[in-house]
Amino acid sequence: MTARFNFSKSRNNSSSSGFTRSELRQLRALKTPAGIQKFLDDLPYNLSYGARSPKEVLHDRIASCLEGGIFAAAALRVLGFRR
Repeated sequence: MTARFNFSKSRNNSSSSGFTRSELRQLRALKTPAGIQKFLDDLPYNLSYGARSPKEVLHDRIASCLEGGIFAAAALRVLGFRR
């Protein structure tokens, strides 16, 4: 059985997902999935055992793999990509 996902970009982007206007501007500036990946690639790796929220990753500019994945999902949602 193969799972199918539709990651199309939605035109309705009314939800801020709890981000401030400033944070939304920063996330929207990433513009594309490749922009999100570049942002994450440029961050130092978080070696702590805790997990930062996407807001903390954006503010502190540090992320582990898990934090990066969650950040990417949140950023894609802000950019209008829906699942």
